[in-house]
Amino acid sequence: EDQVAFHIDTDSLAHGVYKPGSLALKQIEQEFGNSVIQDDGSVDRKVLGGIVFNDEAQMAKLEQIVWPHVKTILLERLNQIEKMNKVSSTSPTITTKRRIVVVEAAVLLDANWDDNELFDAIWVVRSSSQVSAERLVSKRGMDKVDALKRMEAQLSRRGIGNLDQELLNGSVTAVIQNDGGTTCIETDADTDSRGKNGNGVEIRGDGSELWNSIQRCLTDPTSWKDGRCPKVEIEKLLDSSET
Repeated sequence: EDQVAFHIDTDSLAHGVYKPGSLALKQIEQEFGNSVIQDDGSVDRKVLGGIVFNDEAQMAKLEQIVWPHVKTILLERLNQIEKMNKVSSTSPTITTKRRIVVVEAAVLLDANWDDNELFDAIWVVRSSSQVSAERLVSKRGMDKVDALKRMEAQLSRRGIGNLDQELLNGSVTAVIQNDGGTTCIETDADTDSRGKNGNGVEIRGDGSELWNSIQRCLTDPTSWKDGRCPKVEIEKLLDSSET
């Protein structure tokens, strides 16, 4: 069955990095001590979290260990998808041709995973502070104070606290606003947030409107790096959203 895109959640990929016996886990033990490893060889997330969550320097050490391993797994997955698409394009019995890969990665910019122009576009999905806090409380059961603290801590992340700058330098190619209300599109004609690649598209929407917004981003060349917008049939997008 034809589908629009593959989806890769890098948080899920990261679970493989922490597998007992993995190189990353050995490096984590060397850096933080054997107290972070449980008797069965798995990571003790509570102990490790107690070390890194309140210490930016320690968190940075952990990230420098984990992020390269996650990118390795990501590249392996992308290579698998590329091979699958090559097979489907030549086999009369395989009809799946998903030419777009959506990589969900909150730390993509911080981890510098686009250092070799791996991605054709980088979109940031954001919501207002109020909506974000409400979602953390309602969906994750967090206390509102804790939710606000977590959001404040994330302001140091690239693409969150410095989103305007990332748009200007072309690192981010589109922003999708996801906090409800009527969908609208702000292009370069409406704003001065034009990046070095002529980008700066901002799309707003929520729910079904959010999906409409994503469709528009997919087909708008200004939400992609120069010359890298794929040819997407909007009819196929609509068909897949209904199945």
